[in-house]
Amino acid sequence: MCRCTGLRHPKSDACLLYADRWSSGAAAKLPLGYAFSALRLGLQAAEALRDWSAEFCVGPIIAHHQVAYVIVQTASAGQPWPASVTFLGRGRWVTVPAPQCTRRGARGLRWLRSPREAGPTRYTAAVVLLQVLHVYAGGDQQPQPP
Repeated sequence: MCRCTGLRHPKSDACLLYADRWSSGAAAKLPLGYAFSALRLGLQAAEALRDWSAEFCVGPIIAHHQVAYVIVQTASAGQPWPASVTFLGRGRWVTVPAPQCTRRGARGLRWLRSPREAGPTRYTAAVVLLQVLHVYAGGDQQPQPP
């Protein structure tokens, strides 16, 4: 298990460079596309995903102002993502809040759903995200568990 993110993946040199900074309580900039990737979407859609997370396997979600980043598997790059979201993979970085930054509010870097809250769910499955995004965009049915 990665010391810097809590995610399960082979040791990454980039993650090891930031592990001490992150675990000491500071935000850390981590590379995407190796251990995990992220999906950038609007804060309201991410809040809807978090609210439905009692029924679904939802992984960590980072928020910064009105933007959110959902942690996804690197293999999710090939998914047919809607135009309202951006897949971020290799060559991109995401700033991960310190583990204790879970304050609620409209501003600042924070966890909407921390790795601790996500428990064993280290990533959000693409099928869950696609369903939630469809419903949030005005689809007529509630998402169904995968």
